[in-house]
Amino acid sequence: MDARFPEPWPATRAVRDYLDVGVASLALRGEREGEGEDAPAEWYVQLSFSGCAGLGEVSARVAAHWAEHWLAGELEGLAHDILRPAGFTPSGVGDRFAEHNSFLPMERGGYALYHLEPSPCHTQKGETSTHFEVDEAAIEELGSDDIIRRLESSHAGLMADGRCRCQLCDPDGP
Repeated sequence: MDARFPEPWPATRAVRDYLDVGVASLALRGEREGEGEDAPAEWYVQLSFSGCAGLGEVSARVAAHWAEHWLAGELEGLAHDILRPAGFTPSGVGDRFAEHNSFLPMERGGYALYHLEPSPCHTQKGETSTHFEVDEAAIEELGSDDIIRRLESSHAGLMADGRCRCQLCDPDGP
């Protein structure tokens, strides 16, 4: 991580702080879409922060997103050294992952996850509809869930193109 992000943005530092706690668990999972061994698999990286009680869900998804990029570059070596000796054939891994995520760095509180379709969200000021999701820990840190409304009004148009703006995908960003 230090080599990839020698000068991390504040949002990137927030995710790294979770990783530094040492409670992350990472798995590569493949689920078959149909019956039989020839059925194609949907591959995804699963990462969770076991000691965070759900407060860092978006940060976990950012870290999984970074892990997918790392995995794509390291897959052949991992397959040779770990997967094939254990009896696994990683066909189709790296061709595509199950999800495409778009992240937006925030000045404080880490990253926001952008969804192409808005969903209902309950805030202290009532119900709203939003394209964004942020860590519950960020809402607690910032002292208000108005961050959702501010993101919606200031960045929904920018994010509508679906591009990820995390430091890995858009290093020339903020």
